[in-house]
Amino acid sequence: MWWFDIVSFSFAAVFLFVSALPYFGIWLFLHSIWLKLLFFIFVFLTYPWCFLILVAMYKKLRKIGLKPCVFNPKKDLKNLYYLEREFFFHNFASLFRPWFDHYFGLQKIFYRLMGAKIGKNVTFGRDIIIHDLSLIEIQDNVVLGQSCRIVGHLMSNAEEVILGKVVIGENSVVGGHVKIAPNVKIGKNCVIGLNSIILPGVELADNTRTSVLSVVRMPK
Repeated sequence: MWWFDIVSFSFAAVFLFVSALPYFGIWLFLHSIWLKLLFFIFVFLTYPWCFLILVAMYKKLRKIGLKPCVFNPKKDLKNLYYLEREFFFHNFASLFRPWFDHYFGLQKIFYRLMGAKIGKNVTFGRDIIIHDLSLIEIQDNVVLGQSCRIVGHLMSNAEEVILGKVVIGENSVVGGHVKIAPNVKIGKNCVIGLNSIILPGVELADNTRTSVLSVVRMPK
């Protein structure tokens, strides 16, 4: 599989370089400094999305996606490979965080292409980090506060990695700096307080409210 990755990304690099040549040609023929400035702004705002969409298309073509399971990273190389690729996609996209933070509509499109289920009228705050997008479902009218962290994997020990879905129900509000672990289901109309931590396996009923700085665990 590694050789396919090398060939794919080499092709992508050549494609992106060639596709940039027309931009350079147009730049040479623009004599006005103001036209050059406007053109530079246009390229600055649009071209990075070529990279992001290309990465998303690659993932779709390779059918790379995570499914809920518990696996041994020393033995189950297929799931480990998928998890590593998810990390790569996330880190690649983080290079363009300024675009993410300012153009939320494009951010949602990219997340959907990467496998996340995102409903209508979802609002993202700044500096949100979502790992393992194929395991994430965010339903309609959800608000995610600034600097939220959502992950779909957890390494409990050296021989066990847990992959689990995260579902956030309709009309819920997740406060800023909240951390949500895998295997979590948040019901409809919930409010998660600022700086809270939702630990693995938690299921919150509809209309649940958590206080600020709370740690929500599975009931014993």
